[in-house]
Amino acid sequence: SDVCSSDLRHISRFVLHVDGAPLDPLGATVLSPERERFSGVAVTRADLPDAPLEVTRTRAVSAGRVSEVIHLDWWAPEPHEVFVSLQVDADFADIFEIREIGFTPTTTVTRYPVRTTWDGRELRFQEVGLELDTHVRFDPPPDSRSADAMIWHATVARGRPWELRVARSEEHTSELQSLAYLVCRLLL
Repeated sequence: SDVCSSDLRHISRFVLHVDGAPLDPLGATVLSPERERFSGVAVTRADLPDAPLEVTRTRAVSAGRVSEVIHLDWWAPEPHEVFVSLQVDADFADIFEIREIGFTPTTTVTRYPVRTTWDGRELRFQEVGLELDTHVRFDPPPDSRSADAMIWHATVARGRPWELRVARSEEHTSELQSLAYLVCRLLL
């Protein structure tokens, strides 16, 4: 799911997989205007009649910030180890370009140079020309990181859920850039 703010897409990819597969959706609930909950299951063992792993994602949105709690519940009697991966990317594409893609499939989004840094707990995307930063913080930090995903090795057991908290925030590193956004908004 994308994260857009100030007419730019800050997060272009935010994809969750459990044991290498996407979730099978069960439903969604709007908890309040700024919070929603998505439920799904992951088929991690073919020898069980029902999917024993239930995944709930609770997302909260506020100005310049999106936070999400990913909660895993295991219903089978024996504990189980699962691999949780989260693919995260940023491109700082203009929101008006993104909207046009829906009308003309041949249109491509202009990709701006993005510098990515990782400090073991936080992934930081910096758009070089506009001096924009988007931070993605993980709690707990991932056990490993591949070229395109953060990876956790989670042990789940009945009555002992596993949780991941992810916070995405943006900041304008330049006072001039913040002023330019304000002027653009006032003119529109």
